[in-house]
Amino acid sequence: MKNPKVCMRALVAVAGFALSQQSGAVPGTVIRPEYPSPFVPVSISADGQTIAGMGPQDYYGPPAAVWSPAIGFSPIGWWPSQPWHRAMSADGSKIAGQLFWTRDWRYEGAYIWSAGGFRFPPTSSENGRALALTADGSNLLWADNASSFGLYVWDGANQELITSETPFAAAISDDASIVAYISPQTGELRRWTRGAGLSTLPPPPGAVVEELDVIMSADGSRVYAFTLSADSVALVRWDCAGPAVATQELCTFPRPGMGYPSAMLAGMSADEKTIAFSFAGAPYIWTEGDGLRTFEDFLVSRGIEFGPHVNLQVWAMNKDATVFTGTERTLVPWADDDSTFWYLDLNNAPGFCAADRNYDRVVDDADFVMFAAAYNFFDCANGEMLLACPCDFNRDGVVDDADFAVFAGAYDDLVCP
Repeated sequence: MKNPKVCMRALVAVAGFALSQQSGAVPGTVIRPEYPSPFVPVSISADGQTIAGMGPQDYYGPPAAVWSPAIGFSPIGWWPSQPWHRAMSADGSKIAGQLFWTRDWRYEGAYIWSAGGFRFPPTSSENGRALALTADGSNLLWADNASSFGLYVWDGANQELITSETPFAAAISDDASIVAYISPQTGELRRWTRGAGLSTLPPPPGAVVEELDVIMSADGSRVYAFTLSADSVALVRWDCAGPAVATQELCTFPRPGMGYPSAMLAGMSADEKTIAFSFAGAPYIWTEGDGLRTFEDFLVSRGIEFGPHVNLQVWAMNKDATVFTGTERTLVPWADDDSTFWYLDLNNAPGFCAADRNYDRVVDDADFVMFAAAYNFFDCANGEMLLACPCDFNRDGVVDDADFAVFAGAYDDLVCP
């Protein structure tokens, strides 16, 4: 059993390892825009240049706005509304959500908004809510809990009833021919195709579908959601392309000891190789090949600094997994709401040194304590290892001498470049 309980400086002197990390900083943009009230970003365009979100709830409802790094903030209409999570066209020109008040003081419910104003499905009531848009913004997936009870697809002229169920989590394919949703009545994951109708996607053995969120591939052949078992929570992919539905667990978490676990999908890249999400209040990135990482450690792997933070949340990710937006808590004791809106473009962000585990721009004894514990656990599959195995710098599944070589060089240099 490895047990590195000796002075780190002596280890560095004996080993004489050189640090193999990025040289210099990556060009970049990290923006924390000023706004008259806290702003929660909920959807992002494919290129990451348009963000839709909302301010805090007031008597009339939350004020909604669009933000871009080039222009700043502009309102979504003049009445309180809630843009729905990930409900934006690929080019950012159309946004879907729920409108709370209109000029004659009536609820209008589900909407599509663009520069030309609001458009509403013909039967939407005050309980109507938009859930998803096709990539071109031509078709709206929306649900109503009142007079038009059900889940519908509306193309701007005609609407089609999918089911009498009224979910809060749903997704639609680019051509609007396939819909996936989580039943609020049974918690089952359902998939609808035009012509074939509804089917239920079975969870892995011993698990049930977690009810909060679902995403889908552009062609509708693969569906992603969380499942819950007696001892774990898993991010699962359902592949519906073949004659039989195949399921695959992409990553798992231990089930929290008390309460019902929370999970939110922030976005998926167009090639489906990167998924951003939050679990139990913490942000994570799953990538094909590298597997699960915390959001901060994903940035480390890209040579980017974006820490430290308190209660960091990633709300949206663009389609090539290079732009992220979300909120964090600043913990200002006198603030009414201390959430801070942030926007991060990985094409343009500050450099980072991977061994700086507490993000204070130096690699010192505090970082060594964290690295030594991981080195002692060795195997990333060890149940005592931190989730996403952040000290496995070369991502080979173990924290060993190769990772120590990286850490030792950084510790000897002390200050991050």
